[in-house]
Amino acid sequence: MLFWLADAGDHWLHHVLQGKALRSDHPRVKTKYLENCFEEVDDKPWASEMSGRALSLALDIRERAEAAAIASGAASIRFRHVIYAEVATVRSAGNLNVYVEPIDGDDAHANFVILEMPPLPYRTPADPKQSHDIFRQIAAMLRVCDASNLSPLEALRQQVSPR
Repeated sequence: MLFWLADAGDHWLHHVLQGKALRSDHPRVKTKYLENCFEEVDDKPWASEMSGRALSLALDIRERAEAAAIASGAASIRFRHVIYAEVATVRSAGNLNVYVEPIDGDDAHANFVILEMPPLPYRTPADPKQSHDIFRQIAAMLRVCDASNLSPLEALRQQVSPR
């Protein structure tokens, strides 16, 4: 298992295929979507991760997203958006980071990680909904690029050099 810290000036990105993952106002990414995307891990030095890619290495964003949509086999699944954040912004939160972890077939694979899962906040019987505040924090730092116009990501890529 080979992984390393992403460069601070790079950006982590994740393509969104589901239709109800975002809303029109800020923060656009729904916290429930993030909760569902983060997976607990035991064999790494962090507690939870969300797969994505390092922008500086991801030269095929649209192609990979469209292939994932086709592979799902569901007609309602299609490439809709890319969510992304600058690594320095992620890292500034203290308990979050981005690691590049190439996998077979994707040298740009990177994980947005939660180093330690904070405890769930106390909820009253009148407010029983359990949600980690960390997902609200993550949602606030993520930006959105629509699938129809990836030029903002291409412009950002020009500013960072691959490792």
